[in-house]
Order: sequence, then structure tokens, then C-alpha cells
Amino acid sequence: MAQQQTFGVAATGPLPPFYDAELKPLMQANLSALADIDLAHERALAEAMRTTGSGALKACVRASLEDQFRTRREPYLRQLAALEVRMRRCSGRARL
Repeated sequence: MAQQQTFGVAATGPLPPFYDAELKPLMQANLSALADIDLAHERALAEAMRTTGSGALKACVRASLEDQFRTRREPYLRQLAALEVRMRRCSGRARL
């Protein structure tokens, strides 16, 4: 059986997964949603900066878009944090 070298410690066989298989789709869904939110935010910001008039108006629109961006991301970030706790609990690994 092939040996794997991990941080100077030899391990035999495949390494165990870092997290429970049922958590993977949840993580992927959250990360995908965050990526969609990020992309939509970048596009809205670019459009607003291209079409909005004065500097003061642009600053106001930008601040509003940033607030919306943070508000939309927050539930997904909380879910990811909860998934991380579950992953660590399932794997028995301490927080690094």
C-alpha cells in the first residue's frame, strides 16, 4: 500500500475526508450563492458607477449597494460558519 507523507508524518492508505459527505452539498450551495451575490454586486456597482451622475450621487448609490451586498451575504456566511462548526465536530479536529 502506498504511503502518503503529510506534514512529516507517514500515513498509510487514503486520508479520511475532512468533513462529513452530507455537508459537501450544503457547503457548495452556500458558496455558489455567495459567488452569485458577489457577481451581481460587481455588475450593479459597475453599472451604477457608469450611469450615475455626480460624485456625491455615486457615493450615495455605492453606499446603498454595499449595504445591500452585506445584507444579502450575511445569512450565507452564518450558514457557512455553522457548517464549519459541524465539520470540526464530526472530524474531531480542533480549531486551528
